[in-house]
Amino acid sequence: MAKRVTAEIKNGSIVLSVDGVKGKACKDLTAEFERAAGAVVESKATPEMSERPLHQNNNARPTN
Repeated sequence: MAKRVTAEIKNGSIVLSVDGVKGKACKDLTAEFERAAGAVVESKATPEMSERPLHQNNNARPTN
């Protein structure tokens, strides 16, 4: 699944949604938005936040 951050304005507030990110890495993706907004009124965890992220080995080499 692709990583996606969606920003929406509802009742004068910015609502951010993160999809495709497991664990607390979603907070890293929204950090700049939160700093720019100035204040976080509410933060809700999705079921994905409680899942363990899969770690990729960037040094892996293909085998033949």
